[in-house]
Amino acid sequence: MVIAKIWRLLENVGLCLILPAVVLHELTHWIAARGVADDIRLHYQPDPAVSVNWKADVPTWRLRLAKIAPTLVGLALTPLLAYWLVRGQWDGLISVIIVTALWAVYTKPSADDLRPPAV
Repeated sequence: MVIAKIWRLLENVGLCLILPAVVLHELTHWIAARGVADDIRLHYQPDPAVSVNWKADVPTWRLRLAKIAPTLVGLALTPLLAYWLVRGQWDGLISVIIVTALWAVYTKPSADDLRPPAV
């Protein structure tokens, strides 16, 4: 009983720690979809997500680009992150772990990101 409560507390703390990366991931989708969508909504219930109603004449490549935009941005930022980590700009191992985890959460595509876009 006590272990279950401690585990639930750790899960909630972890979710709070990764929330900024998840929200930035979804905002990147939102930014990439602007201009080619009729309606874009960022919602937070039950989880942060973006729902997009695409314009009818949007090229498929543009739809796919919007779906993988956070992955592309995250990969583009990898050299900068690696440079900071190698140069020792972070104070201690905990900082390195947190920054690396947030980068991974931001960059990793979800199953929906990898699904072909529906117009």
